[in-house]
Amino acid sequence: MPSTPRRDATIADAMVLTAGTAVAFTCWRSIIWMPVWSGLPNSPQWYYFQALGMVAFLAPLSLTLLVIALRPPRPRLGRVASTPAGVVGFSVLFVLAVDTALLVTVMGLVGFSLATFTDGKVLYFCRLLAEQTGMAIGSAWFIRVTCGRCHKPTGWVDYTGLVLGACWILLAVASIVFTLL
Repeated sequence: MPSTPRRDATIADAMVLTAGTAVAFTCWRSIIWMPVWSGLPNSPQWYYFQALGMVAFLAPLSLTLLVIALRPPRPRLGRVASTPAGVVGFSVLFVLAVDTALLVTVMGLVGFSLATFTDGKVLYFCRLLAEQTGMAIGSAWFIRVTCGRCHKPTGWVDYTGLVLGACWILLAVASIVFTLL
């Protein structure tokens, strides 16, 4: 079976990555500058919540990587979905869509306001996203490795997908460990 040709970085990839990184930093900064931080002293919980704020950075960056992986020239969609960048991007997209839909539904049924949500409860939503996305990526990678379907990365998009996936898994493990303490 011939290997997939290596995808070189293009100017358009750099532009999409720059825009995605700008969105990621904007989302992360909006979480970090919330008023809830003024009431928390430097404690292990403060560091844990700061780490959960990384979800606001990793999610847009993972979706940006998915956009880059789906840009032509690309292999078939099924092949893209099995690459590290595709697994990370589609996992983030699925978990983010489902959790956001559930959150909006609960907010509508219970009468939970957006002001209450941004007053600190957003960190628990970040925790939910971190744990579920990390588990989804870890499970997909575990299944691929045990089935013998794990292939060598072919380019910078796949290597970046591996790094982002590892960040999601580490964040999920850290969240679970901190919750158990």
